[in-house]
Amino acid sequence: MKYVFEGLIIIGIVALIVTIIKYPKDIGKGLLGTLSLPFRRLWTLIRFLLLPFELLILFLEHKFDVNYLTKFIDSESSSTKKQTTERKHINFKNFKKYVIINSTSEQIEEEVREADECCLELNLVELRISRTDTYTVIDVPQTGFYGYNFLIQWLTNSLKENQIVGFASNASFSFLTISSTEGENDMIGRTDTYKKFWVSLYDDLDNKEFLRINEKLDVNSQLTTVSLEKMVRNAM
Repeated sequence: MKYVFEGLIIIGIVALIVTIIKYPKDIGKGLLGTLSLPFRRLWTLIRFLLLPFELLILFLEHKFDVNYLTKFIDSESSSTKKQTTERKHINFKNFKKYVIINSTSEQIEEEVREADECCLELNLVELRISRTDTYTVIDVPQTGFYGYNFLIQWLTNSLKENQIVGFASNASFSFLTISSTEGENDMIGRTDTYKKFWVSLYDDLDNKEFLRINEKLDVNSQLTTVSLEKMVRNAM
């Protein structure tokens, strides 16, 4: 019996080594995702505990028409210290949400599954993936604002040879989103009225559903909300 257990242990160790050698990317992503979860949860808890103070600050600044503190709060959460000139509030659950990729690779499904494993906020209920001859459209109707931006960033980092663009729209407003190259957790984009904005994955985006408007941003994408809407319609 002793030798049986020893044999099983040896087989397990060998299997683990083979898995690490064969799938180093998957192991690394899974480990990093697991390690980052407690920190994200802790940050969310801290922001929740500080929420009454933030609401008080917002109330006082609105009442006295000043902006002494929130301008620092707005810029501090971003690793690139981007400024915010105004906020465009959105109700993201009422938006249709898509991610468009200029590829038809089968790797896309694998990357979406891996992103789902690493991000609890990514909701893939009613997920639909459609393809044309040249591009893929991922429909994620039930995911929240954080999960949506996380998926765009994940695919951008994983499919480095491709262009990944998020497109969200409702009856009266639409915007596109891409992963910023200037901040490791920043997303930038452009609205259907050509206003440039950014959001940070360091923020609690599911409770702070707004776009941080900043016209000085460089949104390096030739696509528009009109062209993306046509691409979605053609694929779906």
